Amino acid sequence: METKGAERSSGYAAFAYVAVVLVAGLLPGSPPAVNAAPATIAAWAVRHENELLLAAWLSFPGLAFFLWYVVGLRAYLHEAPGQDEGLGTYMLVAGVLAAAFALLNAFFQAVLGYRAAELGLNEVRVLYDGFGLSGTLLFAPLAIFTFAASHSARRHGSFSGAFGGFGYVTAALLGLCTLSIFFKDGPLRPNDEMVLVALLAYGIWTVWTGITLVKRR
Repeated sequence: METKGAERSSGYAAFAYVAVVLVAGLLPGSPPAVNAAPATIAAWAVRHENELLLAAWLSFPGLAFFLWYVVGLRAYLHEAPGQDEGLGTYMLVAGVLAAAFALLNAFFQAVLGYRAAELGLNEVRVLYDGFGLSGTLLFAPLAIFTFAASHSARRHGSFSGAFGGFGYVTAALLGLCTLSIFFKDGPLRPNDEMVLVALLAYGIWTVWTGITLVKRR
């Protein structure tokens, strides 16, 4: 069955997914640190109410693009010669779990934008922690997704050698960021330096896989 056109469209979906996530991340501006005073967090949420709501709504097109990209990437990996060890299916399941955690993250973001002006400072703090920690836990399925795709591609020669190696590095960075649940200070706390590095690597890897799918002949 001919699937190359669908795979190419899933490559374009990868580009759209990265663009939507980038816009959603930039809309509310730089968020306060997780250890910021509750009053600071509340003031930021109230000041960026509309931006938080719009960023949360963008999870809808973002997930639509992401899931189509995941399906296309699985089809591409599945067509490679050799025995199918199930890595493509493993990647697909991880992608669906990542989508679920992304929706949970968007939920906390939406509630912050929807009710921050009416809530007490401690309630805002709990919602903000839910927003940050659900984003941190999202790194777990993303790390599995990236590793499974990269490992399958390495075993079957679906990607170039350098690209496969970069996928392993990206998966390791994403896995490292799951440790953010233990930190309230330093570069590993949610939304801090290490998280941004991991997200940058993941964005590059996603665009790279998208280019691979678009160039499919």
